[in-house]
This record gives sequence, C-alpha cells and structure tokens, in this order.
Amino acid sequence: MHKWGEHEHPTMLNSKKENGNGLILFFRVNDLNKIFENAKALKANIEKEIHYNENSLKNQFTLRDLDGYYLIISE
Repeated sequence: MHKWGEHEHPTMLNSKKENGNGLILFFRVNDLNKIFENAKALKANIEKEIHYNENSLKNQFTLRDLDGYYLIISE
C-alpha cells in the first residue's frame, strides 16, 4: 500500500480525481512481450508502453480497463 502522493504514482496524486484513482492492479506474466502484443491487437487502452520500473526492477506496461482502472502488467 502507498500513502497519497508518494512514489509519484499518477493515480495516487489527487484523491479527488476520476474513477480508478488510488487503485493499481499488478499482474506478473512470463512473456511480457507476447502479452503486450495481444493487448495492442485487442486495441486495449495502453497508457504506457513497455518500460523499466526502477522500483520493482522489472519491465512492465500499463493499460486502463473499461472502468478506468489502471492495470500494470509486469515480467
């Protein structure tokens, strides 16, 4: 869990923001590139393409679900 405003998570900077603010779901997968390509093929709302997260020391990408919640897919 994170306190509001810590670690520069965009969803946790303002508690009065839109739906989906304050909750981030992480999913760990074995083949990040394949999952990323599948998400693109499904026209998922990709917020951030594959990048290195210095906190988790893993590559990941971020998308939003149909309700506006952030999903982080990580290796």
